[in-house]
Amino acid sequence: MIGGGDFQNPNAKSHIECRKLLKQADKFNFEPRENMKHPRHGHSACAVGDRLIAVTGGRIGTGTACEMYNTITNKWDDLPDLQTKRHYHSSCAFDGK
Repeated sequence: MIGGGDFQNPNAKSHIECRKLLKQADKFNFEPRENMKHPRHGHSACAVGDRLIAVTGGRIGTGTACEMYNTITNKWDDLPDLQTKRHYHSSCAFDGK
């Protein structure tokens, strides 16, 4: 999955766009997926289990917004906001949680 945009252009549509990278035969293509709910740049993304992706923070927007993407349903759901703004941070999952 690819998502997020260029900080130099805060109004860019790419801040919410999401794409899935697919390998078809001997070449790669990007497939559009549902847009993120919140604009992102400098955010963190983390796989949670085998079908969810948590996305947190970012340098644009609130910096505290969090959301979860379901790869099966192609839908984003809001998660509780972070208490402190974050950007250029990392995240990880332990035991798929």
